[in-house]
Amino acid sequence: MSNNKIFPIKKLGEIAEELRNEGKSIAYCHGEFDLLHFGHMRHYKQAKSQADILMVTLTPDKFINKGPGRPVYNENFRAEYIAELECVDYVGVNEWTTAENALKTIKPNVYCKGNEYLKKEDVTGRITIEKNLVESLGGRMFFTDDVVFSSSKLSKNHFSVFPKEAMSFLHEFGKEYDNSLVIEKLKELKKLKVLVLGDSYLKETIATHKGDAFECPLEKSHQAIGAIETANQLAQFVEDVTCLNINNNVEIDDYFDNRVKLITINIGDETGLPLKKLNYITSDGQNSQRNDTELTPEKPLSIIDAFKGDSFNLQGFDIVFIDTYNNSEEINEVIHE
Repeated sequence: MSNNKIFPIKKLGEIAEELRNEGKSIAYCHGEFDLLHFGHMRHYKQAKSQADILMVTLTPDKFINKGPGRPVYNENFRAEYIAELECVDYVGVNEWTTAENALKTIKPNVYCKGNEYLKKEDVTGRITIEKNLVESLGGRMFFTDDVVFSSSKLSKNHFSVFPKEAMSFLHEFGKEYDNSLVIEKLKELKKLKVLVLGDSYLKETIATHKGDAFECPLEKSHQAIGAIETANQLAQFVEDVTCLNINNNVEIDDYFDNRVKLITINIGDETGLPLKKLNYITSDGQNSQRNDTELTPEKPLSIIDAFKGDSFNLQGFDIVFIDTYNNSEEINEVIHE
């Protein structure tokens, strides 16, 4: 029955138009709605009280950026359990990062948000933009007023993917520093010019049959690790990130975030860094690792060789990150020279 309520956004727009032609009014809610809780239930009921029909859309998985383990439930599960609610008439998974395009498509009479949005500063200006848009479409904004719960707090406290030590640190950190201070410091990071030095690898995990390690792969997956991973993470916070890359390792280059500036230094035809580390997992759970000998030179030169002569200049960078499996102290000495 619930699947009869779930439609693409375009179809929801067509349904909304038909309903308006029948003289019915439409209330609309949008959000992540990851861990459905009592606050969501009250929010939907109050929203439904404002109109004849209630439509709810969800932020898709790919646009939820609240850390590891989020969303707890994927977009299909979230849509299905919301559609089971009696007060909700139609459900859709949004196709964009914000609700603006969905608002233009559905054109609700009432756009409903929780009262927590009234209590906190509209840092991104998103609520103001959506309010102006709704009003330009002939609708109005309505803030439900009830008890506020937080899916993020529920997830952090009861569904955490972090070990106990990390949770303890985050708890103490949260008590000492408030959100506004952390956000302010993160904004300051944006202005820095950062360089990442180190070894970049692709970790290839291969699932095999029991006893068939290194043969008959069933499934493969790749993960960029080392300096490439560090550079990609930094690019989430800093606008100017450069990563020093030794030789033309095209296979690795494809895994860099497009915001990372790559500087490639060729230090010899027979030198370079190992491209790939292989991780074999057999069906009985056994795990073994090895380097891909075809891609790993017998005597790879250290990244230190890149600093010989005038091949690279460190001046102009505010911070240098070293991410390497070997020679980190030696690299540090070269940098300070």
